[in-house]
Amino acid sequence: MPNEDLAKGLSSKVILVIDDQNSMRSVVKSFFRDFGFDRVETAIDGKDGLNFLMQNAVDIVICDWQMPKISGIELLKLLRASKESATLPFLMMTSTSDVSAVKDAMDSGVSDYMIKPFKPSQLGFKVIQLLTKSKHKARKLPVNLASLNEKTEANKPESDEKDPQNNDTEANASVSVDEAAVSPEAENKTEESKKKNDDFDGEPVEVETML
Repeated sequence: MPNEDLAKGLSSKVILVIDDQNSMRSVVKSFFRDFGFDRVETAIDGKDGLNFLMQNAVDIVICDWQMPKISGIELLKLLRASKESATLPFLMMTSTSDVSAVKDAMDSGVSDYMIKPFKPSQLGFKVIQLLTKSKHKARKLPVNLASLNEKTEANKPESDEKDPQNNDTEANASVSVDEAAVSPEAENKTEESKKKNDDFDGEPVEVETML
């Protein structure tokens, strides 16, 4: 685990974890809660995450790349297009180390990224660094979710299924909050398909469009 002294003064920061894998959300949330963060929120995909950001102010986003509805890279580009979230720390989690993908994330304004599988302590260290350096002022986003969805869906293929070659590799190793790589074998497929009771699932709100 990261040195707990690094977390002093940061425990009240709001962390939003966005991932379509139940086990990944659970492990990351548990780690940061155990580490001392009071507010660790979760969303089940990019659309749900965007909806959360419209209704809540957060200090950092930890987001998976490959997700249905709105992918991590699409969400990143939407956030960077708004002055309210242009400096919001955004840490991407991905199972690919493809140079072009990493370049796309960097060009789109990602703050940092983690290649799966990784240890929770590695993720914690990066988050502490980003929060310590961040000058972002947390605020809700003035985004019209319906309009953004229409634009996003218009550019998507008919199927939202993940590319099997780019699919996340969480299922390849067991999970331990302290030292094991974050890679959820811990839950079976049925359990992974269920949404945690405390995951965000709010109704879209109509506000000023961002794009």
